[in-house]
Amino acid sequence: MRVLRWGVRSLSMKYRARARGRIFFVTHYLMGLLLLAGSIGFSQPPAPSQAPLNPQARSFVSSDRLIEHKALSSTALGLEENYAVELPASYQANPTRRYPVLYFLHGQFGNENDWERNGVSTIFEKMETDHDLGEMIVVMPNGGSSFFINSLDGKSRYEDFIINELVPRIDADYRTIARREARGILGVSMGGFGSLTLGMKHPDIFSVAAAHSAAVLEEIPQESSADRRMQFRLQLAERVFGNPINKEFWGHNNPILLAENFKKPPPLKIYFDCGDQDRFGFNVGAETLDQALTANHIPHEFHIFPGNHGWEYARSVIPRSLKFVSEAFQGGSKSPSAEMLPNKSK
Repeated sequence: MRVLRWGVRSLSMKYRARARGRIFFVTHYLMGLLLLAGSIGFSQPPAPSQAPLNPQARSFVSSDRLIEHKALSSTALGLEENYAVELPASYQANPTRRYPVLYFLHGQFGNENDWERNGVSTIFEKMETDHDLGEMIVVMPNGGSSFFINSLDGKSRYEDFIINELVPRIDADYRTIARREARGILGVSMGGFGSLTLGMKHPDIFSVAAAHSAAVLEEIPQESSADRRMQFRLQLAERVFGNPINKEFWGHNNPILLAENFKKPPPLKIYFDCGDQDRFGFNVGAETLDQALTANHIPHEFHIFPGNHGWEYARSVIPRSLKFVSEAFQGGSKSPSAEMLPNKSK
C-alpha cells in the first residue's frame, strides 16, 4: 500500500513537473508573439460593422454627427430611463438656430441604441446631407417592452414618461422649436404601435405620426385558436392590454378604434406602411387601420410594400417616413428649421 501511494504520488509529481514546463514554454512563446506583433504594428482586426441595406446609404460614412446618450430620472417610471439624442450637423456651428424634433420609438427587444445600431442614423444623415430632409433633432427613448403606453395596472407609465417628462426635458435642454407643428413621432413594430397611438392620443403634442410594420391588431385574439400566429398575437395583446384582455383599455389604446372614434379629423399628418409578407400578420392590422381612417375621412398615407417583418424591411422604407415627417415640419410653418433664438442659446 505504501508503494502504491508513493508510486501514484511520484507519477503525479512527474506529470505536474512536465505540465509546468509546458505551461512555462507556451506562456513565454505567446509573450514573444505578442511582443513581435507589437513591434510590427499587428493588431486584432476590428469586428465587421453592419452595412446599411438601403442603397442610398452604402457609401456614406458619418464624420460630423453628435449622438448624446443620457438618462432622465422619471417620476412616472420610478427609475432612471435612458435616451439618446442625435443633433443636426449644423447644431454646434449655429448657436442661435432652433430645430424641429422627431421622436423615434424602437421595436420589441430594442432600446435607445436601435437608431444607431441598425443603420437608421446612417440613412438619415445621408438624406440630410443630400438635402432630401430638413435638419432636425432626433430623440430615441428606451421603452423596454412597454409599447410606449401606460400599463393597465399603472405600474409602467411610458406614455406619461414621454409626454409629461421627456418632451419638456428635450425642449429645456436643446434648441428646439417647442410647438406641435415642429414635433413628430416615428416608430417601427412595437414602436410603430406606440407612435400611432401616442400621435392619435396627443395631437396637441405631435403634428405628424409615422410607423413601419406597426404591431396593430385588427381584433382581440381568441384563446381557443390553434393557429401559432394567433397564439403569438394573444400573448402580445395580453402583455399590453391585460390578462384577460381589458376591452375598455383596448379601446382607448388601439389605433384602429381611436381612428373610428374621432369626432372630427385630428390635426395630425399620418403615414404608415407594412410588408405584404409580415410574419406576424401586422399587414392585416395596417389594412384595417387604413379602412378605419378612410371611413372616418381622416387624411393619411398608407402603403403595403413587398417584404417581411424586421430591420431589413424597415431600412428599405424608412426614407419614405423621414421625408414625410420633414415635409410635415416644413408645412407646419414657413421655415421651422430656420427659426432663431433672439438673445440666448442652449
